[in-house]
Amino acid sequence: MALVEVLVRRVPFRFAGGVRFAVIAAFAYYALDAAAVIFYGDRGRAWMPAVESIHFLLFPFLLAAIASVRDADPLRLFVLGARFGAIAGMAIALVQVFDNINRVVGGMINPIPFGSTAALFAFVSLVRVGEEGRFGRALAVAAFAAGLGASLLSQSRAGWMAVPVLAIVIIVYFGARYGRRTALLGGLALAVVGLVVGFLGRGAINERIDETLAMFRNFEFGQGRDTRTPEYSLDQRALMLVYGAEAFADRPLLGYGPHNAVATVQARAADDGNTIDAFGHLHNEVLTEAVGNGVVGLATLLFILAAPLVVALRAPRDDRYAARVAIAAMLTLSWIVFGLTGQTFRHDLGNTVYLGVLLALAADAMRSARLATVVRPD
Repeated sequence: MALVEVLVRRVPFRFAGGVRFAVIAAFAYYALDAAAVIFYGDRGRAWMPAVESIHFLLFPFLLAAIASVRDADPLRLFVLGARFGAIAGMAIALVQVFDNINRVVGGMINPIPFGSTAALFAFVSLVRVGEEGRFGRALAVAAFAAGLGASLLSQSRAGWMAVPVLAIVIIVYFGARYGRRTALLGGLALAVVGLVVGFLGRGAINERIDETLAMFRNFEFGQGRDTRTPEYSLDQRALMLVYGAEAFADRPLLGYGPHNAVATVQARAADDGNTIDAFGHLHNEVLTEAVGNGVVGLATLLFILAAPLVVALRAPRDDRYAARVAIAAMLTLSWIVFGLTGQTFRHDLGNTVYLGVLLALAADAMRSARLATVVRPD
């Protein structure tokens, strides 16, 4: 629909600066998955990564469609959406808790991406875009608390690990926007809210910490076969890391194809008498990309991760510059944390969340560039 709208309306847009970089990065990321259909065997399976990454192919068309709506304020709408999304996610999580679901998943399939997204949206909710009254500020604080609570109930270690990084970014943003004193007071206020949320959810925290300690205490390489034990998760990740690194070393340039990454690592483990279960990925974004698409794939991964920062830093220095940089930094840094501890792209709603935030940043950068242009009368 976005492509049809662009063609029919002949939208006068131009991708420039950081936005052009983001468009090229999205195309490059998708191109590798599409190329696997041609250059690797088993084309039936090779189509799956290309379908899962279709968001990257559609990115420029969606961006053009959004930019064509001249009166729209995409970044403000996104922040409001993040706030309501964090609150709605917490509401769904509470329903699932009362339904005796141990690790809530919100509206997703897996608790890990839900907890990670909830943590990201909690801190994005604190970014101010445009004028806000008392209701807007109260909504921001409520969304922050709700997002933290939802992430806590998901028991997603990746989401918890990203919280300190996100906190640093938001405090730096407060300092740039409001001054050091306000940043200090804001940081203390956020710490208090975080402690209250942590106290209310201390049962989930204690359970996950005990499970993590048991996981490391009982770990023995290649021996975690019982899926009901904590060490099973760590053992599977260790096996994938070791045999994935070996596979990458044997074919570093282009890899084995994204659809063959897991099967390749499984086969290597089986040769040594070890078992890696049939996951859809290698539980590490960098490892999955390295085995699937090699060094070229790692380069496209770095480009797409850098895209939000490039868009924000090269946008006009207007009153939203700090907000864009803060959101971009939170997106990139959190996705790095999530990706080093699990899978981000091609997993659940990972592509949708990441490119949704990038779309809002790029569209707002284009909006700011358009508003900054001085049209001289004839």
